[in-house]
Amino acid sequence: MNDISIEYLKEALEYTPDSGVIRWKQRPKNHFKTDNSWRATNANFAGKVAGARDNDGYFRIGIDGRLYRSHRVAWALHYGYWPENEIDHISGDRGDNRIDNLRTVTSAANNKNLRLYSTNKTGVPGVGWYKARGKWRAKINVSGKVKHIGYFDDFCEAVKARKAAEMKLQYHENHGAGDRLTF
Repeated sequence: MNDISIEYLKEALEYTPDSGVIRWKQRPKNHFKTDNSWRATNANFAGKVAGARDNDGYFRIGIDGRLYRSHRVAWALHYGYWPENEIDHISGDRGDNRIDNLRTVTSAANNKNLRLYSTNKTGVPGVGWYKARGKWRAKINVSGKVKHIGYFDDFCEAVKARKAAEMKLQYHENHGAGDRLTF
């Protein structure tokens, strides 16, 4: 990986685990090519919150011409190493970088804690109306492949079948947060 060193990161940034906030520190001269850029950067940024929210809802921090996702930076600052796997926001809030809200997981595990897609029309992931049969269809993702659960006359039965499959496959309890219905 081409990540900057943890030592360099700790010279540039300060992380508060309880709030998840990352702030710029007064950076040393050796981080800059010129004295003017060193002075200007410290005058403009030292003590301020680092990064900005991107279109995906994650915060990113630009360091030496490269963008880093803030949750990965928070992990590295707190634990002293860059995570090998993905970092999951347990609550589903991509802006919540408190250390208690972050966990390192595989891509497959991270996919079991997704928020409800904005295009979802039923309010429940994996449940939709199947016009060709005139029934509710329930499906779920298993190891990157869509598995058919069944067709149902009743929406609630389709939801219950989907929720049962989530439990069996050890989906995170927050998967599909934003569900309108609770069963």
